[in-house]
Amino acid sequence: MALTLAELLARVPQRGVVQWIGVRPTRRAPLISVEQVEARTGEGLTGDHFSASVGNKRQVTLIQAEHLGVIADLLRRESIDPGHLRRNIVVRGLNLLALNGARFSVGAVTAVSPRESYSLASSVSATK
Repeated sequence: MALTLAELLARVPQRGVVQWIGVRPTRRAPLISVEQVEARTGEGLTGDHFSASVGNKRQVTLIQAEHLGVIADLLRRESIDPGHLRRNIVVRGLNLLALNGARFSVGAVTAVSPRESYSLASSVSATK
């Protein structure tokens, strides 16, 4: 029996690294780069304005570092600051599209990506 692309991708172990973390203390404020952050189940990242929105499905947002160069090229810039993209975590070595609907770990936190995240960036929720 032939496997679907999703089934094949689920069998490939992905090991990525976190390259950048940012939190936005209030809505429309610039992201502040931090070395580490606490992720709270059902609330998001400590210090991020979304953490006050209990039950918000988009508690943490991720983007692949590999896409930053492409975005910079499209904007005709040499590079792009991840803080300008309004994403909390920049990861390298993970195919975020392949994680749709999957549970995965970022550091000591287990996260789940909703099935409807089909963009360059992915939204996740911290779980127990």
